[in-house]
Amino acid sequence: MVRRGAPYLAATPAFATLLREKYARSGLKNVSVEEFIEQIATRSSTTGKPYRVKLPGGEVVEAAVWLRRQADQLTIEPKAEANLKDPT
Repeated sequence: MVRRGAPYLAATPAFATLLREKYARSGLKNVSVEEFIEQIATRSSTTGKPYRVKLPGGEVVEAAVWLRRQADQLTIEPKAEANLKDPT
């Protein structure tokens, strides 16, 4: 992430720590992934500027875009009904 001019690489402990601390300070509870991205992880609460993430290949994207991609990869598809057989 590029924050206050300092680069953070995506998926690093420093980036995760920053977002955990912002969430804790926000006072928000039980937010959806989209609410977390929009309200916590998208922009600086001081300057309003969007956070940007530097990917391992060097590409820089807005943090919201990267986080949504990550969330999409974590979505678990429900099993097809045909695959749910009664074991008895």
